Amino acid sequence: MTNDNRKVVRAPYHPIVIPVFSILFTFAAGGIVAGINWTRLLKPQRKYPTIFISIAGFIAFIIFYNNLPASLGMKAIYIKYAIFALVGFILYFLQRNDYYEWKEKSDMRR
Repeated sequence: MTNDNRKVVRAPYHPIVIPVFSILFTFAAGGIVAGINWTRLLKPQRKYPTIFISIAGFIAFIIFYNNLPASLGMKAIYIKYAIFALVGFILYFLQRNDYYEWKEKSDMRR
């Protein structure tokens, strides 16, 4: 039996999960998923900045959204989901290349 002290790192989520979480829950949730994914992609230095910026951006979004004129009606909801999707896909594109590099390296180990 080998005494192996290496830390077990779980496989990262596919980056397409991030925009899905951003649209369904908010881009703050997408940012948290992206932060967790950075750790799993072996780039933990990007975890907390991603989470912090996502949450701070969501607070700024709430202030912006509450100051939209009431005359927009349903357009305000479309604007909200468009922003959620936009931020989610920005986070997706930030992780996409790192995810495929990780996947390529992990496939080579098998």
